[in-house]
This record gives sequence, C-alpha cells and structure tokens, in this order.
Amino acid sequence: MTQLSELHERWMRKPGYRKAHKALEDEFAIVRAVIAARKHAGITQAELARRMGTTQPAVTRLESGRVQPSLRTLRRVAEATGLKLMIEFEPLDQESLGTIASKSVELVAKDQNDAPGQVRRYAHASR
Repeated sequence: MTQLSELHERWMRKPGYRKAHKALEDEFAIVRAVIAARKHAGITQAELARRMGTTQPAVTRLESGRVQPSLRTLRRVAEATGLKLMIEFEPLDQESLGTIASKSVELVAKDQNDAPGQVRRYAHASR
C-alpha cells in the first residue's frame, strides 16, 4: 500500500500541486502547531476539547485543517495546553534575515528565566 508521504512526494513534483501546497503553507503550520501543543501537554483530543469547552469533533476539524481557527480559538488551545500563544512575522527577503537573526538571539537570551519545559519557537536565520 502506498504511504501518504510517498504520494505527497510524488505529487510535489507536479507544479500545480506544489503551487497549491505552498498557498496553504500557513494553514498547515497552524495545524502542526495545534497538534504539537496538544501532544506536548500529553492529552487526547477529547481532553483538549474538555479543557477548551468544546467538543472532540471540533478539535478534530481544527487539527485536520478543515477550519481556520480564530485568534480566540488559538488562545484557548494555548491556555488548555499550558502554553503561551506567540505569533511572529518573518521577512520574505534574504536581506532582512540578518536583522531577524540578531533579534532572535536577543529574545532567546531574555527567555532563559522561563519555566522549565516551556516550549517556544523563535525565528532562526543563517547568513
């Protein structure tokens, strides 16, 4: 049987699929972040739903990418998983990467006093 990852690899060779996939990159990132937050908390979809005050099918839709979550929903996910919601913007051009990298290092240094096990993602850029 063909694995989904194998199909994805094969389809990524097709320009139309690749373009459509790139257009949905942000939505995929949100889905991955929600799933990672739930797994980090070590809870099931049902438990996440209970903590958020919603239903397990609603969490399933959220994790499948069938719905685009509101900022309020993302805050509820963060609260339910004991994490802090962080939203970041990154430059699209290579010239600005040096500025982002130096700011990222500064932010990481300031974060050393956070609670143990706190998960944070920072922009990383190499020159």
